[in-house]
Amino acid sequence: MIEQVSTYTDAVAAAEAVLAAALQKTFASCQARSLTGLASIHQLANRQGLPAWLLWCAGRSGAYQLDLAETLSAPHAVSGAVLALRYFPDPAETAMAEFTGEERRLRLSSAFDHTGTRCPAPWI
Repeated sequence: MIEQVSTYTDAVAAAEAVLAAALQKTFASCQARSLTGLASIHQLANRQGLPAWLLWCAGRSGAYQLDLAETLSAPHAVSGAVLALRYFPDPAETAMAEFTGEERRLRLSSAFDHTGTRCPAPWI
């Protein structure tokens, strides 16, 4: 089966559609979930209002955030996207030792909720 490729005039919508489809197809497949360790996904908007996804993986107590940081487009050219991947470790993980004191205080503050992800707040 050949998938129809849609032409997007909005690079953000194009990038979101590709990323959302890839994550949804991965999550829908038991084999793909097992290979990637993907346990849970939640889509949201990042602080710039661009699409982002929270990702939890089996065997990791922290959470990842995949952000669409920027889109690149030009008339009659290939569009692209710049992605940012952040990891928010669980406070009990050894990765916390690599954080600065300020980063550890922030991670342990009310800026993060019980899921280990950032609460919506203007300072984050």
